[in-house]
Amino acid sequence: MEEGRQNWTGKLCVYGGHGGFKGPPDLQTLSPVPTMFFQPAIPQLPVPSLHDTCQRYLTAQLVFLSPKEYAKTQSLVDEFQKGAGVDLNKELVELNKKNSHLSYSTGNKSNQSDCVPAEILEDTEG
Repeated sequence: MEEGRQNWTGKLCVYGGHGGFKGPPDLQTLSPVPTMFFQPAIPQLPVPSLHDTCQRYLTAQLVFLSPKEYAKTQSLVDEFQKGAGVDLNKELVELNKKNSHLSYSTGNKSNQSDCVPAEILEDTEG
């Protein structure tokens, strides 16, 4: 019979199945408190203002862009702030209100899942 312990619901927790925890049961402490018990007490992250988000983006670009490229980027960001950004920000705020159990940054994290480091090379030919 496999080793295990009863969790807070009284069900037996078995260790070592399906590629999971394989160490001695003493290394994993089962809590009598359900995982999501304190979730309602966690404050919801506020959605940053569109202006603040754009300013943080521009500040981050200073390191990578030449003055000419930065000016072009700043122009594009200004255009975004006055156009599509307004609608997208409203949509994000509404989504955040409807889903109080989620962070505004949750969702499709495909853009965050690939953590392969990239080397930045200087263009020496032009």
